[in-house]
Amino acid sequence: MECLQGARAASKALQLARKTGPVGAFVVWIPMLPEDSPPAAQLSAAEIFATTPALQFYDPEKRAGREIARSLGWEGVTGWDMYLIYAPGSLWTQIPPQPEAWSHQLISSRMVEPEHYHTGANLDAALLGGLMLTTRSSPKDGDLRHDG
Repeated sequence: MECLQGARAASKALQLARKTGPVGAFVVWIPMLPEDSPPAAQLSAAEIFATTPALQFYDPEKRAGREIARSLGWEGVTGWDMYLIYAPGSLWTQIPPQPEAWSHQLISSRMVEPEHYHTGANLDAALLGGLMLTTRSSPKDGDLRHDG
């Protein structure tokens, strides 16, 4: 399932980026597929982010996804399977600020933006590269390996 592969990529990128400086993380689990549920989100969160500190939330009303979509200029849709990177000190008000970098895996969505579509090793590289923008560092050789 690509959603969980993306969560694993995010966890890995966060671990690598934290070697260069502090990075905060929020993970919002949104029920978009029939198998998505609070117990499934809790299990995935415990497995994938076991060694990656991140504040995690389950959003059954999909409010975060709608607001994030709105912040990107998409009205009336829910953003999900997305990875957004914000500058340190970004101020969140009524809607989230514009991210410094972002990626998605929404191949069949009407809100697809091809330049932000990444999966597999490309997602690994995009997330780590975006996080390095916020820590103003460069990844070390070998940090961009893809684990499958």
